[in-house]
Amino acid sequence: MSKQFYSDGNFQTATLTVNHPTETVAIHLGSKAGVLIGTVRDAITGATLYPCLELRRPNGNLLSGSGLIRAHFRLLIPSETEVAVKMWLDGYRPWYYPGTDEKSQSAPVRLRGDEEKTLEILLQRSASDSKLGCGMPVGSVVNP
Repeated sequence: MSKQFYSDGNFQTATLTVNHPTETVAIHLGSKAGVLIGTVRDAITGATLYPCLELRRPNGNLLSGSGLIRAHFRLLIPSETEVAVKMWLDGYRPWYYPGTDEKSQSAPVRLRGDEEKTLEILLQRSASDSKLGCGMPVGSVVNP
């Protein structure tokens, strides 16, 4: 349930109590996810960076926070679904898929279940973007 972004908020719960200590659950696997593979580096020095990440589906369901990816990442993307991707870090311009620092020029990524896309992300330093913060801890937000 902590990754509701991938299930789009569709899940069942089981409540265990003293009078009902066990439950049988059925696990249904969905379609295979696409994969974004890449690196995140400083555009000038080449130093590896650990940015904040936001993945947003068209319905507003999002996964956002720090610690979701590392400098070298392998990120699952729900298949056949448009997903907006944003990465940012204090002191750097934000990065939007497919490779721009302008939100108006961004586009969602859409991958097949068997598709992998490789990215080399070079974040540009910017003094005006020094206090962006991640805005929220790692986790999912589901908007019905």
